[in-house]
Amino acid sequence: MLATPQGRTNGLAFTGGWVLALTAVVTAVILAGSGAGATGADGPAPWPLRLKLALGLLFLLLGTRQWKGRRRRYEVGEGPGDRQLPQPERAHPQRRRFPERLTAPRSLSDATT
Repeated sequence: MLATPQGRTNGLAFTGGWVLALTAVVTAVILAGSGAGATGADGPAPWPLRLKLALGLLFLLLGTRQWKGRRRRYEVGEGPGDRQLPQPERAHPQRRRFPERLTAPRSLSDATT
């Protein structure tokens, strides 16, 4: 982000947005946790219960979706070594192949021969 042509502007915009978003989340949590308006004239207000119920149902649905999307025991997943990596001559045919011996000589006599 800082390496872009307008790096200073982008960095300041990102930092400002991050601070504003964090402030909004903290304010919402404090207001929700303080119980502002949680009691009415005739007893507890119904909105905190409805909010808890809605959040609980949302998390239950997300958990069910994740559970159903998991890999089954009998399904074979793709591991880190399962992918076929492109061969150098196939990936870049215009490049020349390196010589077979790229290692440094083991002794001074090998280097002179």
